[in-house]
Parts: sequence; structure tokens; C-alpha cells
Amino acid sequence: MKREEVYKAIDSEREFQDLIWDGTKSSRQPDVSKNSLNRSIDEFALYVLRYSNKLVEECTSSDFPEKKLDIFRKIAGLCVACGEAHGMPKRN
Repeated sequence: MKREEVYKAIDSEREFQDLIWDGTKSSRQPDVSKNSLNRSIDEFALYVLRYSNKLVEECTSSDFPEKKLDIFRKIAGLCVACGEAHGMPKRN
């Protein structure tokens, strides 16, 4: 798969995240700003950790790459969302 196609898959995950987070902060608290990215860096880190743990569990109990790659896409989307909300330094 070409990088551009991988980015499209991550973009589809971000669209989904925006849809399910619409108008909420963490713990489904209302967000009057309607900014679906209104989460702290620490919150994003916890989300990434949760899905990383799910990935480890899937890798140790499944032979199905689709499930593993689905979780990788979720993690990548969360990383992008964090960068959108808080910035992302470029590698020097």
C-alpha cells in the first residue's frame, strides 16, 4: 500500500473520531466550543495507551492481521488528532 493510501485510511479514522466526539469533551462532558479536539495531550496519551494495550492483546491472541491493522489505524488517528489539537514538531 502506498503512503498516500495509508494517509487516506488515517483520514477516514479521523473523520470517524470527529463524528463520535462531536460536541463533547472527555467523559462525554458537553463542549460548548464544538471543538471535537478539546482534549489534553495527557488524555490523548491515555487513549493511545489503551489502544496499544488492545493491540498487544490482539497480537498475542489472534492470527488475523485485519484486526491488528484496524487498531493501528485507530492509534494513528489519535496521534494525528493530538497533533491537530496541540501541534506537532517536525523531525530535525
